[in-house]
Amino acid sequence: MGGFASGDAAANTSSTFQYQDVRDDRVHTYFNLGYGQNDYSVYRIQLNAAYAGRYYLPTVGCSSMYDNRIGASVPGKWVEVI
Repeated sequence: MGGFASGDAAANTSSTFQYQDVRDDRVHTYFNLGYGQNDYSVYRIQLNAAYAGRYYLPTVGCSSMYDNRIGASVPGKWVEVI
């Protein structure tokens, strides 16, 4: 999650959400955003790797439930678990 230095107070906190559905292969987080709100939200989840190796961290996406014109995403990347 870019944009935060390790010393930032917000770097270790998560925004409030209404509901979070945790599955084996994904996490769905549902939250409200006010109309015209130009702020941002940060949601952190802890992942636990079962094996060391090189893995692909998939794209993170966010979209509106009722308006498919609204959305954002961050591309995936390769990560190394040691």
